[in-house]
Order: sequence, then C-alpha cells, then structure tokens
Amino acid sequence: MRLTATTIPTLQLPQGKTDHIVWDDDIPGFGVRLRAGGSKVFIFVYKIGTKSRSVTLGRVSAVDVGRARSTARDFYFRKRLGGDPALDKKIGLALETYVARKALTFLEREIEPACYLYRHYHPSGDLLYVGISLEPLRRQDRHTKAAGWRNMICRIVIEPFATREEALAAEARAIRDEFPKFNVVHNKSRHPIQELRS
Repeated sequence: MRLTATTIPTLQLPQGKTDHIVWDDDIPGFGVRLRAGGSKVFIFVYKIGTKSRSVTLGRVSAVDVGRARSTARDFYFRKRLGGDPALDKKIGLALETYVARKALTFLEREIEPACYLYRHYHPSGDLLYVGISLEPLRRQDRHTKAAGWRNMICRIVIEPFATREEALAAEARAIRDEFPKFNVVHNKSRHPIQELRS
C-alpha cells in the first residue's frame, strides 16, 4: 500500500494485536505504526549491521504525509550512503537547538557577535566544511559561487561568538572532532565512513 492522505485514515489495528506497522510500497523502511488506543505514528526503520533501528517522524495527526514521505526518502538515501539516520537526526537537532539558544542569548543581551562559525552539510547529513567569518552571509555567497563542493550543500548552521579567538578555537575543535570532508587544516585523520563516501 502507498501511504497517502487517502489511505492512512483507513488503517486499522488488526484484531488481537496491540502494535502493528503498515509499510509503504514506495520507500523501503517507511511506515505507519498503529497502537492500541488509536495512535498512528510515521516511522522509518532500517538496519545497521544486524541491529534494527527506527526514527519517529511524528504523529499522523500532526505531520503532513508529504513531509513525512520526504523525510523518510532523505533518511533512506542517508542509509544507502552509509549514514545512520537516527544518529544524524539526534546530532543535527542537538546542534541546531544549541546554536538557536546561543543566538537568542546574544539578542537578549544586545551583544553583537564579533565572529561566526559556520558548518555546511550534505543532504546525507555529512559535514562538508567548517569555517569562520566576520561576515558569514557574504562568506556563504563566495562559497556557493567558487567552492568545488558548492552543489552538495543543503544546510548551513551559523553559530555566533563573542570574540574571534573563541571562534578560531571552536573551528579547530569542530574540524578535529567532526571530520568535515573538505577541510584540510586540523583534519589530520579522516573518518572511515567519509572515506567510503569519497
């Protein structure tokens, strides 16, 4: 069955079961989990080695099926590229939540950031590049015109810093610990998954 706005309302928990998943015919791993009590939740299920993992995409009543399908398709391709969608989602959300909260503190205290650290991400969730700039939007414009990997960028996260020195230190840590694919300085070792995706 193809999960659509028309078919989803007709889904019912089979008699005698308290938990059941109806799978989509088009996207492997994409489904709706039905539970006793009437809840319906979009999920994406996949395997890392022999272990099954799942990502909750939201309640059917709260998330449009088109959006859930798009997210599931993105996760499917991340998995095919060697990624771990659940881990990517957790790390990505944690970072963006942290950066958003940090930016709000600058606004609330009426502090103008002295420098910014930015991260470029591939649709698979891989980190492509980390850099710093006093004018991050102008810097992004230069990247999107000149960088050899510009067509791979699908998401940019920009983090404010009170001083350039703090941003430089954060940049070095991010390159060392997060393994961006196209940074050279500070990136002495490459993550094995990224080598496979090269």
